[in-house]
Amino acid sequence: MSPWTTYLHNRRNTSRLDKSELNGFKTPTRQLNSLRAINSISIKVASRIEEPQKTYTIYTGYKQLLAINPNGTLKWSFDFDEDEYILYDYVVPSVGKDGTIYVGTHRASGTRHFYALNPDGTLKWKFATNNDIITTAAIADDGTIYFGDRDGYFYALNPDGTLKWKMLLDYLPNHPVIGPDGTIYFGCEDGSFYALNPDMTVKWKIEVDGYIALNTPAIADDGTIYFGCDWGYFDPPHLYALNPDGTLKWKIDLNSNFNAESCYVSPTIGNDGTIYLGIDTWDTKYGPVVALNPDGTVKWTYATNSWWVGDIAIGSDGTLYFKDADLYLYALNPDGTLKWRIRIAESSSEAVDPNSPSIGPDGTIYSTTFYDGYLYAFNPDGTLKWKYSISPEPVYLPPTIA
Repeated sequence: MSPWTTYLHNRRNTSRLDKSELNGFKTPTRQLNSLRAINSISIKVASRIEEPQKTYTIYTGYKQLLAINPNGTLKWSFDFDEDEYILYDYVVPSVGKDGTIYVGTHRASGTRHFYALNPDGTLKWKFATNNDIITTAAIADDGTIYFGDRDGYFYALNPDGTLKWKMLLDYLPNHPVIGPDGTIYFGCEDGSFYALNPDMTVKWKIEVDGYIALNTPAIADDGTIYFGCDWGYFDPPHLYALNPDGTLKWKIDLNSNFNAESCYVSPTIGNDGTIYLGIDTWDTKYGPVVALNPDGTVKWTYATNSWWVGDIAIGSDGTLYFKDADLYLYALNPDGTLKWRIRIAESSSEAVDPNSPSIGPDGTIYSTTFYDGYLYAFNPDGTLKWKYSISPEPVYLPPTIA
């Protein structure tokens, strides 16, 4: 499977592309008897043609779901039912092991649907809900699909689209993530954070004083669960670290330490366990990008020229990619120094929602913007590879790659 098959990369939401995931995903090249540099690596090549290698598809859209080839051409498009579209920048397609594409929709009124599409863009099945689907789906090893809707229901569907179970929550859920043992983790807007067993029973539940419906948790290699919360009745925004049994490992006050006004950005986890987080602040003196050690101490901060950055993606070489509200795309080295910064699109009259970039297995950085409706492809050095017009209207959807 592809290295970026759902929101923030994988079902643990690490937002990190590991080298081990790149096997078979290389750009085919003609080999000659010489020493050549491919992707900045000098290799000795022989006089033969490489075996055919796997390619990938980029999925994005708005009122349609689009499948784009790596060269920027359209592979196929799928029309949702009338008046249905993908609204939220954090509801993105997820791709199963068999290549099935899953995504939910928004509609002003009437029935909404959770769609399953075949890899060729034809409809496999659709599941009806009574309100907007507000989370990206998480897919378990057995093919069970988990997601939530605006009525407060949390669903588990079988791979054939039939209902396995649904659970009515007190408040709206955010994106689920799945632990190595199959435990499903997600937060709710009231500050509840759940750990569910696959049979819908509650493994544990904790309460924090804060709003966490827009913040997606991430699971580290050691099982630590990280999530952020916004202002509560008494507490400012915090980043929490929980042990797998739900006990508190540590928490850090994002307001007093980094002047955070809110916490809408999800944590990202590096190969060495470093936690990266974008900070929403009116004072760029403190970031708004923060790197924390696994024990919660500050490793470094990076100040941008904007007050808000989006979710951070990590390349296989450790480079950090993110966007700010002023339409700049950044690449930082793992030590927090600037690698490059480019303007994605022309300036707008107001700041825009900086959704997350996604990284292809060949190192290409893909990004949409709320501002101009394009899908952009950038080379690892920040030069523009191509751009594709998705819609004349704003595009919320970060790309999924499979």
